[in-house]
Amino acid sequence: MNIKNNGCRGVFSSTIAGGKFIDGFRQGVIVSGLNHIAHGIYFTKTLLERFTKGKLDPFAKPKFTQEGIVEMHENVEGLKKAFEMGGKPKIAFNEPTYYASTVSGLVKLTPSKLDTNYKLAAILFHEYRHAFQYFAPYFNKKHYNSRYDYWLEKYGPGFFFEGEMHGKLWDSMEYDAYSYQLNIGDNEPYVIDRVNKYTKIFKK
Repeated sequence: MNIKNNGCRGVFSSTIAGGKFIDGFRQGVIVSGLNHIAHGIYFTKTLLERFTKGKLDPFAKPKFTQEGIVEMHENVEGLKKAFEMGGKPKIAFNEPTYYASTVSGLVKLTPSKLDTNYKLAAILFHEYRHAFQYFAPYFNKKHYNSRYDYWLEKYGPGFFFEGEMHGKLWDSMEYDAYSYQLNIGDNEPYVIDRVNKYTKIFKK
């Protein structure tokens, strides 16, 4: 995972690791020591089950066009809603060194690193959650313009070191986004590992 600062609101990126599917969400969670998450999530479908059968092959190469993104929205259950909740961010295709990045109102994708519709859907759910963090008003004892603003006030901006942003502002955003991925049924090992990582950070 790389996180880079864009000066105003920051850019954070997501890295998808390889690996086999975990057979059963709860089993994978328990193996990773995340029993509290298994009890706290109303789990109904895996990410794979969200694909409309016969219309979008999860393991086919994605179409990196605006029309291709619309097709993803229409054929992966919940993805269009996530896009709308994130304020309908613009989608751009470029070649940074990481898989994807999000700033307020803009999601950037790296086509060369996203070789299946399944990986693209996973990244879009994650990045749309980041867009939501920047976009949606938030209330915690007082009103904030967004979760980003709340975490910024609570933890400060963090610091930039060796090409990455560090600090609990960024940890909060990633913990929330990976938890969201887990919640929508993305039970890949790297997602569970990331949730476990950030859970430990906030238990310190």
